[in-house]
Formats: sequence, structure tokens, C-alpha cells
Amino acid sequence: MMKDHTGKVYKSMIEMCKAWDMPYELVYQRKVIAKWPLVEALITPVEEGVGIYDHDGNEYSSFAEMCAAYHRASATYLGRRNRGWTREEALTTEPVLPGTKERNQEAIMSLFDQLAGLTAEDLLKAVQLYQEVNDQERDVYAAPMEHRPRKKSGPQPKTLVDRDGNVFHGLREACQAYGRSYELAKHRLFDNWPLQYALEMPPGCEAFYDHVGNEFRTLAQMCRYYEIDRAVFAKRYDAGWSLEEALMLPVGKTPKRLAGEKEESL
Repeated sequence: MMKDHTGKVYKSMIEMCKAWDMPYELVYQRKVIAKWPLVEALITPVEEGVGIYDHDGNEYSSFAEMCAAYHRASATYLGRRNRGWTREEALTTEPVLPGTKERNQEAIMSLFDQLAGLTAEDLLKAVQLYQEVNDQERDVYAAPMEHRPRKKSGPQPKTLVDRDGNVFHGLREACQAYGRSYELAKHRLFDNWPLQYALEMPPGCEAFYDHVGNEFRTLAQMCRYYEIDRAVFAKRYDAGWSLEEALMLPVGKTPKRLAGEKEESL
């Protein structure tokens, strides 16, 4: 059983795709492989494929990146899309700030006071205005906690520096800059990959090269070939050692060009 973003239940994804007149293969690729939100997988035009574009045609690597470009909380954006808003409306409409509810209600009540004898079109306008204001007020409270004033507590993101000297405030920021999945990079670092490898290597990578061009299927295989612990190699490479230095120098040795900076502790 599957449920779409409107709450309707289907026996299978295939049945759901038929109901939305969308190719099953495309929805599967968007939802299961590319990890799109279900609403986007079902209502984004077929011709856009798996590309993520805003209403002006700008392309993004993820929906989170697109929302960030418009300073819009992802939860707010998806909530709006689930309620039938267009992508442009969901990205560009500013939420009603707390404290304006009374003023909006006054405007609505003022309009209702004038309803007697008005046309059906005017009545519809009043109802639509009421619904719009209530939708916007809900968006304020649907926003993630980082959009609400609060005291910072707990551990702060670790500062990371890539081999080009770019500084990132945490792994998520680095992954966003490199267009890499946070979960994939996190898993790679846990598996003792150098930061640069974790950020640059594409998913499913099966080719690693040493300093002379020899190819290895895995990073572990390359390290075993040079009899170097993978964690030692990662620490060296992250510290700015060349690939040859990180693989070839015996443990306890430091490259001459770095000897005056810091002693090798491995």
C-alpha cells in the first residue's frame, strides 16, 4: 500500500503513477534513487526529468539548495507544495510574521462586513483571502527551529578545510558546496576516507589511482598495496601531504617541506 501527498491510498506505486498520469520509471528514479520528496516526484513536469529547476529555469543540485537560494525553509516549501501551491508561489511568498494575525483578521472581517448584496465573485474573493492568510500563518509554525529565535547550545559543527584551503563550518556545508550527499560523505569519513576523497569521489566509484597511475578498485586495496594504514593515509592527505608522500613515507617520517610545521605523530 502507498499513500500520495494528498492522503489517497493506492495498492502500489505503479497504480499511483497511473492515477497521476506519470511514467512509473521516472517517478521511481526521482523518489527512490534521487530521493525526491513524493509531491515533487509526482507533479514536476515529465520534461524536466530528474533536473531540479526553479520557476526562472535556474538548476540546483537538490531541493534544499533551491530553498536556501530563496531563504525558504524546506519544511515550509514542501508544506506549500503539498497544499497545491506552484513552485514559484512556494519559493517566493513570504510567510506572515507572528504578531500580524490580528491585523489580517481585521482586514478579513472588514471585508465580510461588506458582504451583504455582493456578487458571488466577491464572496469567493473573501473566502480565498481567508484561506491564504491561514495558510501563511501555518507556514510560520511549520518552519524548522533554526528559523526561530533560540539560544545556541550543544556541540557546534567542526570546522573543515579542503585541500584548496576552503573553510567549511561542518560537513553539511562542505557537502552542499561539493554537491555531495551528506550521508554518503559521513559514511566515507567513518570508513577512514580522506575528506577530499569523501567530497569529490562520485557515488559507486570503483577506480582509485596512486601517484604513478596504478589503478585500484578500492581505497583499502591501494593502502594495502603500499602497506599503509588507511586512517594514517587519510590523516596525512588531509594534512596537505602529496599522494606520493602519504603512501610512500614510513610511519614516523615527515616530508622535508613540512618538517618545520608539525611533527608527524603516526
